[in-house]
Amino acid sequence: MPNLGAGVDQHVNVSALPTWVFSPTTGLPNTVRLYNEGGPLVYVGGANVSPSNGLPLAAGNEPIRLANITGSVYACSAVTPGTAAATIGTGVPSNAGTTKFSVTTMNTSFAAGTVLLVGGGTSQEVLVIASTATTVITTTTNSLYDHAVGAPLTACTYFPAQLRASAGVV
Repeated sequence: MPNLGAGVDQHVNVSALPTWVFSPTTGLPNTVRLYNEGGPLVYVGGANVSPSNGLPLAAGNEPIRLANITGSVYACSAVTPGTAAATIGTGVPSNAGTTKFSVTTMNTSFAAGTVLLVGGGTSQEVLVIASTATTVITTTTNSLYDHAVGAPLTACTYFPAQLRASAGVV
């Protein structure tokens, strides 16, 4: 996304994965105003933003204004878990940074392109399946969190959204 200058709106298509929305201009106090342009919830946060840890921004609400930004801002869209599920297996947890998850049983609903909700609580994250083998799921991006043996993996539906970001200088 180009930096079009202070006060110039930028429209960002937000997916299930963290999407870069804004980076501050070095050395200046920065602000950004974010507005959900319609449809599903959008979650705002850092590079690890997910529906379980992001600041929710509903469509039609007043824009939120973040002041004195010193790091990049990311957003992701809402997801709804489905019924297709598996658990991390084989007695070995999945460490942060992995793209491979061993599962107890491969679910036939898990295919390339499937949006996957991994883990639970504040370490729950959304990943996308790149490929599957007998009992291994490979994702398109590295996981951000550690996931214990027995952690759930659930196929889900994500809802694409659009966010308007307006940069400014204090």
